[in-house]
Amino acid sequence: MGGDFFCVNVACLDDAPPHELAAAPIRYEDGAHDDWANPRPTTGYL
Repeated sequence: MGGDFFCVNVACLDDAPPHELAAAPIRYEDGAHDDWANPRPTTGYL
């Protein structure tokens, strides 16, 4: 996967205000199909 990485579920960020969550960099990965290099084509429902 190219080195160390960290994953954080945004549901656990209780104290983060909405504007910080909206500005956070997000990278979608398809762990359900073990296809980590290619995100799902549709992520609007996430």
